Amino acid sequence: MSAELVTALVVSHAIHSAGETTNVLSKLTRLSSAIDGKKLPKYPMNLDTRPKALALGFGMTAFFWAISYFILRAMNLNDEPLYVIALVSLIAAEAYGTIRLDTFHVRIERIIKKFSK
Repeated sequence: MSAELVTALVVSHAIHSAGETTNVLSKLTRLSSAIDGKKLPKYPMNLDTRPKALALGFGMTAFFWAISYFILRAMNLNDEPLYVIALVSLIAAEAYGTIRLDTFHVRIERIIKKFSK
């Protein structure tokens, strides 16, 4: 397996993970708004079924993998810099996810407290 394939997959995973984390926080904002009685705007995309949502997730992962792969192939790097790119992508995704999901935990606890009174 080539280092470009592995690195592109890791980069794609990092991008997808960041997007999913952002989506979780967006849904939490909608939940908070609904609880507070605010009118909710329509979703930008109509993902009203699990197959549509899963297809979008897999499709975006494949899209970002392909883009990353072709960019990395064009850069014509040796294996070591590719592994560094993969490692930095994993660390960045993990850091972003940890920080943003901590925000989720703080915000969901506020919602839980509203209902535990």
